[in-house]
Amino acid sequence: MSPVSVPVMMEVGLAMLEGALKYGRHNYRVSGVRASVYYDALMRHIGAWWEGEDMDPDTKGRIHHITKCISTLTVLRDSMIKGNWVDDRPPKLPQGFVDEYNAIAASLIEEVQEPKKAFTECEESLHSIQKTQDSGLEAETDPFSSAPVIQKDTQSVGDSMLIPSLGKWMLNPKTGRMSLDT
Repeated sequence: MSPVSVPVMMEVGLAMLEGALKYGRHNYRVSGVRASVYYDALMRHIGAWWEGEDMDPDTKGRIHHITKCISTLTVLRDSMIKGNWVDDRPPKLPQGFVDEYNAIAASLIEEVQEPKKAFTECEESLHSIQKTQDSGLEAETDPFSSAPVIQKDTQSVGDSMLIPSLGKWMLNPKTGRMSLDT
């Protein structure tokens, strides 16, 4: 268990406590679960998070939507392991059906020589970093948190940003784009 994040486990514990208080602890082991119900819950939480709502309002803003996703998958997987889940997924598609979509996406990416930048939440922070760097000053904050993680990297071209959960990202001064330094 040592590789698993303790704060995440604690958050999942809180989400599971919420479910235990509402429905009875380990009710899913007795009653089983339907795959569609947990798929729908997962999609609601990941969709809310993706659209910018971090905290679940049903918990009065105390539990993160991503944590609710993890607890949803925990219950579904537990029921799958126990063998009391109802597999009400639609009929299976052929194995590898996603490959066709990936091939189309790859060809679209290849065809567009200069794709436009995405509009994202961190875009404004990245512009601020570029302005700071253009002025010759060292940036002191990461656009994703308040941790001081941006540093001048003298070993490579451009500036680098270390985001602990994501790794080292490089800012290409010509394009203004960030990319993972491998």
